[in-house]
Amino acid sequence: MRSLASRVLSGIIRAVKLPKSCGLKQRAEAAIQSLLAVGMHTRRTLVTNKRKSLTFGTLAGLAVLLLGLSAQSQAQNGTLSSRVVGDVAARVFLDPSTGRVQFVGYFADVHGISASLFTGAPSEATAVLTFRSNVFRAQPLPANGDVALTLVTVSRINVYLNTDPNGDWGNPDSFSSGQLIATFERSGATLLTQTGPTFAHLLSFKLASSRDFNINGKTLNLSQFVAHGLTLAAFGTNTPVPGIPGFSVGLPWGGYAIAVGSGEN
Repeated sequence: MRSLASRVLSGIIRAVKLPKSCGLKQRAEAAIQSLLAVGMHTRRTLVTNKRKSLTFGTLAGLAVLLLGLSAQSQAQNGTLSSRVVGDVAARVFLDPSTGRVQFVGYFADVHGISASLFTGAPSEATAVLTFRSNVFRAQPLPANGDVALTLVTVSRINVYLNTDPNGDWGNPDSFSSGQLIATFERSGATLLTQTGPTFAHLLSFKLASSRDFNINGKTLNLSQFVAHGLTLAAFGTNTPVPGIPGFSVGLPWGGYAIAVGSGEN
């Protein structure tokens, strides 16, 4: 018959090795169940055999230690989901006659980068971290009451480091110059909703590639902050601003970049 320690440790190890989809709470509950299952037997054993050196408290300590190591590993290999990691400003440009769309913008801040992301007074003209989407299609759906619905098929965002920025909403190329530091990709359509004077759009991307870059002498990589990808939460106005060649309508928006957790892509 296996020893008491062997049986308890086996239960703890099974808890630690639960699938990644199981949270820390589930792992802790599994380990605790293993301890409780032999708790009374442990007590009787300790009363009748004082030579036992492995006490119930020691086993509990091992459970905490192993679960702590598991949690540490999970934190190192996964990203907390629903964590806002940055704030963005952007404009979407569209051609109503063809349904072609693209957007450009910049990061106002990235949580974890202490240095300013501007070379002067904050604006698109001085932003050092900029982004641009691929050209994609928008397909209007029948309105749902006073809510307008549009399916869009954006598939890629490139992020750039501009050490000598000169961003200009009238020139989308100014947001895709400099050093390419990351590419985010997605597949399938997403839904853009418009109500009255405003619109909202949520779209998630996986991190396809990234490379090191330098800000204020510090080497950084976007994988430090969004290892598994990001969700853009965009909120904008339906009041148009000037477009660009080939895209006659511009719509300004601002929003948030939210980290995608491991296993959510």
